[in-house]
Amino acid sequence: MMPSITRTALAISICWLAGTVSDDRSPSLEGTGAAGFALRVLDTAAGGTVAIWEWGTRLYAEQPTTFWTLLVVGALVYLAFNAHRLSISNQRDPQRIYTGAQRSEIAARAGGRCEHKHLMWVRCNTPGSHADHVYPWSRGGATTVANAQWLCQRHNLRKSNRVPTRTYLLRLQLRRRRYFPPGEPTGVDWTLRTAATYS
Repeated sequence: MMPSITRTALAISICWLAGTVSDDRSPSLEGTGAAGFALRVLDTAAGGTVAIWEWGTRLYAEQPTTFWTLLVVGALVYLAFNAHRLSISNQRDPQRIYTGAQRSEIAARAGGRCEHKHLMWVRCNTPGSHADHVYPWSRGGATTVANAQWLCQRHNLRKSNRVPTRTYLLRLQLRRRRYFPPGEPTGVDWTLRTAATYS
């Protein structure tokens, strides 16, 4: 699942893209056009009680072109952000647990500190203790240094076996540039084909 703030931003973007085929030129919570829907998403994200489902049903009846445009564009945007999830294999790496040497390397490149960073906060200050599969092993992720991050117990348990979003991967790669040793790859490669290289 994408973070709620990401889903909200995508929904708003989709609404305005679809606004070109909408007859609603007056953005309001009562409007049936794309702009009205964008405001409804904002209202819902802020804790409102707007009935999105009822609005969607009314939009389908009154403006089917806008409805289908939103649906198609939404599906394309979702696939663009989650194509990497669809490619995850059911094949599992025979190695489930990181070796001691791998754990030492993963911890050293992270400076011994948890690599998790909240979207609106600073990087976790807790010393790491878990070598975590960025792409879960249970979803086909390889047990390699290239698919690892150093997390504290709390953030590792919270992550569980969720597949990371593209936003998460990009943020992880960018912040790693600040603390990874020079020349150390900051990206994530979860595929089993790299196991021989990074084992």
